Amino acid sequence: GAAYVTDEYEKLLSAGKMENIITTCCPSVNDLIEIYYPSLTKYMAPVVSPMIAHAKLIRKMMGNHVKVVFLGPCIAKKREAEGDPRTEGYVDAVINFTEVEEWLKEKNINIMDLEDTAFENPNPMVNRLYPISSGVLSSVVASENTKNSYRKFYVHGIDNCIELLKSMEKGEVSGCFIEADLCSGGCIKGPAVDTSSISRFKVKLDMEETIPKVPMNTMSLIDHDNINLHKTFLNR
Repeated sequence: GAAYVTDEYEKLLSAGKMENIITTCCPSVNDLIEIYYPSLTKYMAPVVSPMIAHAKLIRKMMGNHVKVVFLGPCIAKKREAEGDPRTEGYVDAVINFTEVEEWLKEKNINIMDLEDTAFENPNPMVNRLYPISSGVLSSVVASENTKNSYRKFYVHGIDNCIELLKSMEKGEVSGCFIEADLCSGGCIKGPAVDTSSISRFKVKLDMEETIPKVPMNTMSLIDHDNINLHKTFLNR
């Protein structure tokens, strides 16, 4: 899903028609802008989140009869899947990490005792960095086929996001591609993560060291042209 979204962002950058481009992977940032800063919706990348992109891909490949479940650290994904008419119907359930840990405990399953197996989907390469702050930027920069004039930066944490949006309302930001995450540190420190046992700094360092910043071959993006990844953002 992230690889598909990266490809859409790259198209927007190459077209160069938007004054600013705010990434739209974080449903909480999307809500923040649509509800409290609606004048800025014109800067929101008109692209679905990786969760919705991946769900659409699964349904395209396997049919609408399949049940699609999203697993992650984000509670806002529940509303994106079930409470937004623009995106509901693609994901049947959202389970966060805390819930799956409780479920495994109930079933007396210790995943550390189980054998590692590879995922069936192609390796998304640099797009695996999406869950950490600056991960979207890393994916876009690594995947760029053509140079563009956009200045690129990321912002994370609710106070920083609000400060940026207020600045954009005043017209102080122009010509920028902006990765925005409401959770400080990105999705890896989402609200449904045991924050006492994990350091976002260690996770970020570990991921950036082990995941090469190599783009995914776009030829691996199955049926890309036949999957609608567009989303319209509104004054709410």
